[in-house]
Amino acid sequence: MHKEKVTNSRDFFRNSAGAFLVGASLLASCRGSDVSYVPSPTPTPYADTMSPRLEEGPKIEFRKDILPAFITIPSLDIEKLSIQAVDVDSHEHAYSTPDHSLATNSDDPNYLSGKLFVFGHSQWLSEPQIFHRLQDIQKEDKVIIDGIDRKTGQNLGELNFSIDSIYIADENSVNALIFESYTNTPRLFLLTTLRDYNPKINSYNYLLDINRLIPKSTVAFQEGTLDNLVNQHLYLLVTGSLSEEDLKRLRVR
Repeated sequence: MHKEKVTNSRDFFRNSAGAFLVGASLLASCRGSDVSYVPSPTPTPYADTMSPRLEEGPKIEFRKDILPAFITIPSLDIEKLSIQAVDVDSHEHAYSTPDHSLATNSDDPNYLSGKLFVFGHSQWLSEPQIFHRLQDIQKEDKVIIDGIDRKTGQNLGELNFSIDSIYIADENSVNALIFESYTNTPRLFLLTTLRDYNPKINSYNYLLDINRLIPKSTVAFQEGTLDNLVNQHLYLLVTGSLSEEDLKRLRVR
């Protein structure tokens, strides 16, 4: 099916009061039609990602306080889409959530140091949104972020990332993989809702095609499997590493 290129973003809709983490504010207003799930063997959970890991090697420092302003994903026909910056006091608080657009943190707390974090809906009022396309991303796909130095306002130009991991994650694992992890170099984190509670049917349903995701994803649960964690919110988390050429540009010492 032909996919139209996305070139615009829209205004934020509202805050999701009382939500937990980023995903909770995404989930509070995402209500989509059920996507059937055919049970299949669950990949081995990636336990090593549940705790912070320090990178080894020489003490080389890079710019980390980078605001992602625009995103381009050629493989998904997403072209120069603007990213809304929202206020975040703590990762324990709800984020402002856009209806049809994408968002990032406007401040740069320590737990997001070095992390270019972009989140948005997979569905909104039963309609697919921009990050519905994330289910089609593949490892080694290119993602281009137009970055801005948060402190100086300097335009850093295009930063080229290569997708290196795709996760099916629960809330605890999202917390560990993003907020509690450490990175010495700038890294990309893209987050959207995979499974959400639907009050119309008093049950959880998939907003993305889980069968399409399983073969290429790492299941990151602290406990349980896809088949027995049927009453939990789930997320699709995609991470990427910065190109060697751009790392050289961002090196400060």
